[in-house]
Amino acid sequence: MFYGYPAELVAAWCCVSPQTADKYKRNALKPSKQAIALFRLHANKRIIPDGWQGWKFHDGKLVDPENVSLTRAQLGAYQYVYQLASSRAPDEVAKILQELMTAS
Repeated sequence: MFYGYPAELVAAWCCVSPQTADKYKRNALKPSKQAIALFRLHANKRIIPDGWQGWKFHDGKLVDPENVSLTRAQLGAYQYVYQLASSRAPDEVAKILQELMTAS
């Protein structure tokens, strides 16, 4: 299960020491159910990364730090709107997007 993952990453994901993670990787120590569950959550990208602090999922919606909810359909629509706007006014959209990217 831990093949291809460095011991340091396994340690961070499973909340264990690097030495324990190394033992997991060598099959010298059987990981706990909790460590396995944590590893699978991270490996399957079910954990929100640190760069998304303040974001959460609630009732099937993505909620931003200002408590604004977004559904999956809304996120898909935003992508479509950006594409449409880019084709209609590429220079203006590029300028707005650049301003948004530099503001964060």
